[in-house]
Amino acid sequence: MKKIFDEINDLRQVINDIDDEKYKNVLSTINNVVNDMALKIEEIIVKQEAIEENMEYIGDDLTDMREEMFEEVSFDDLENLEDEYEEIHCHNCGKPLFVERKAIENNSSIPCPFCNKNAK
Repeated sequence: MKKIFDEINDLRQVINDIDDEKYKNVLSTINNVVNDMALKIEEIIVKQEAIEENMEYIGDDLTDMREEMFEEVSFDDLENLEDEYEEIHCHNCGKPLFVERKAIENNSSIPCPFCNKNAK
């Protein structure tokens, strides 16, 4: 961008040396428009760089979250979970529920999260 701004300034100096006021005013206006566009482009580039940096951070955060969510579970862990939970079906809505065995043994009623009625 520095090169572009240098060229715009060089052009401004050349325009100032023009003797004919009519051409000088027209070219000066064009030069001002080009300068404004260059400033806007520079602003857009800065914003895009900030967005790219933010996207990189978001990508890193998502990668970390994905790794936490999908960390490896051993077969022993899965078997332990199967031993602790039992699948039952709600008597009212028929949807499957996974409930701790102790909860089934210790409670006379288990609320269904789907229909809010007694599932047991």
